[in-house]
Amino acid sequence: MAHRKALLHAQQQHANSSHASPSMRSPLSAREYYNARYEKVNKSHRSTTLYADVTNSHIDRLEGLWREYCDTVDIDPYYTLKRSIKISSVETYWHQLSQLYIKWKGRRISPLTLKEIYNFINGPLAEEHRLDDIETDKPLLDAVDFVELLHCHWVTDTNTFPHERQRVQLAMILLVAAFTGSRPGALLRITYRDLDLFVQRNKTTGEVALTLQLKLTRTKSHKKRKRPKIYTFFINTNPLFCIISHIIGLACDEDAYLFLNTNPKKVLTLGVLKGLNCQPIPWKEHILDVPLFRAPVQTSRGCAIAADTALSYDKYHEWIKRLGEETGFVQVFMTYCLRRATGNAINGESGGFWSHGA
Repeated sequence: MAHRKALLHAQQQHANSSHASPSMRSPLSAREYYNARYEKVNKSHRSTTLYADVTNSHIDRLEGLWREYCDTVDIDPYYTLKRSIKISSVETYWHQLSQLYIKWKGRRISPLTLKEIYNFINGPLAEEHRLDDIETDKPLLDAVDFVELLHCHWVTDTNTFPHERQRVQLAMILLVAAFTGSRPGALLRITYRDLDLFVQRNKTTGEVALTLQLKLTRTKSHKKRKRPKIYTFFINTNPLFCIISHIIGLACDEDAYLFLNTNPKKVLTLGVLKGLNCQPIPWKEHILDVPLFRAPVQTSRGCAIAADTALSYDKYHEWIKRLGEETGFVQVFMTYCLRRATGNAINGESGGFWSHGA
């Protein structure tokens, strides 16, 4: 309700103040209006010691660019800027502009300037434009909620998918997201080349175990990292949480194994050749760069799975949002609910999956 009150106040001011847009001030043309406003702002002086001359230079330059943009698209620069009511949004835009500065100049903005800008955003700017400093609620899923979500997905969900392979795909994406805390963009682009499935012998006990190494090569920071993020998974006796079982099923569905007549039973009972400690399970060459999670397509015979088109984020988000509603969650369920829970577990806080042994 606070947002609505602020909006109402802005509308009243818009109709009565000297800041009204040119469409509300017929005696002046748009160019005359902006020239007059510029001269007024240029002559005015805001008494503050929050920022230095170099910071003023940054602000003035950005103001010029902002006014130029607004003039091009024919919008009012003052009232359009007032729509950014979240302090966090303004801070994000400033952070992105700082990154652009680094890209173009090859150096960072001085810490003093950064501090002054953030003080200005949270001080005079927030007060003048009534910016909202209330943090948006960021829900997370604990282990109990996650189990309930998976149970609904496999047992009680009344929704259907274009192709039921996507029910397995969605479950595996959720598992990897929960156990690694990865962003959905990195998960949706996983290919068979990123999956190393092998049987490994324990040197001490002699027992063999099916093992999966998952390489996330398309993370947000992959350009800065010299090595991809690698996660190792083992067989889980509970198939609900077993990522390897999901991989085996998806690979068998499209005959991805190099060796002929491979089925889930053969894979799960593979041993290691005498004299070796590790036995790889290779994929066919032509499927190495094919996305594991693929989009549905319509054919003359009905719905099928695309040959090489990855599942889109929009479709994935639609399905998990629907699943959250079916499970009974009040808030919108997103992958970031899992990411936050995993982050809490890493930081030693309650509510994460690792602390609950999922």
